[in-house]
Amino acid sequence: MFNTVKVGDVLPSLTTDYLVLKSIGEGVYGEVVECLDIKNQKIVAVKILKYPNSHRNAKHELSFLKIISPLNHKNLVKFFERFKYKRQECLVFEMLYRNLHYFIICSPKRIPLSKIRAIAKQLFLALKALSAVGVIHTDIKPDNIMLKNWFDMRIKLIDFGVAIRDADVLVGDKVQPIGFRAPEILLGLPYTNAIDMWGVGCVLANLYLRFFLFNAHTDYEMVTL
Repeated sequence: MFNTVKVGDVLPSLTTDYLVLKSIGEGVYGEVVECLDIKNQKIVAVKILKYPNSHRNAKHELSFLKIISPLNHKNLVKFFERFKYKRQECLVFEMLYRNLHYFIICSPKRIPLSKIRAIAKQLFLALKALSAVGVIHTDIKPDNIMLKNWFDMRIKLIDFGVAIRDADVLVGDKVQPIGFRAPEILLGLPYTNAIDMWGVGCVLANLYLRFFLFNAHTDYEMVTL
């Protein structure tokens, strides 16, 4: 059972206490809440993973955060610490503004190519950094690309919950979300980190067109589009 935290709850870790300010969003694997780090007086995002798979999911994501954190890359989310709250694993990250999905919805008209170009460059740099350490994100989509603020188009790639090592690739893996799934995944062929570049291409098309390039719900629909 998933015990959702409430506004006003205090989540204690070994280094500080986190005061829950509001819920940012909830998904299949857990909930993200905005918190105040009471000791350091800064706002952070705490990802609370759902029990009973909380430990396994946290262990997987943490293994990749340990790989990317030393890079200190400006386009990869910054991770602070891990702790437990009521048997649920909690991961603490820097607080970012909004994701690209929100940005697309809230943009009153077509997004200028200059802004799309700026986002593209940063995503390419993020993929280059991941490639250097042998990591495939596998879940690149507008929801997992965050703006640092509304003004200068600085972005960060988040959510390494389903990332894999390029050495651990298995033919036939069903990775990537539908609509952002590369042809080699759809066809069950051998794949590489190039699938992340396909995902970026779909995101950039989404930014320009303001709708999904492949609006599908199944692999069959993807293949027949």
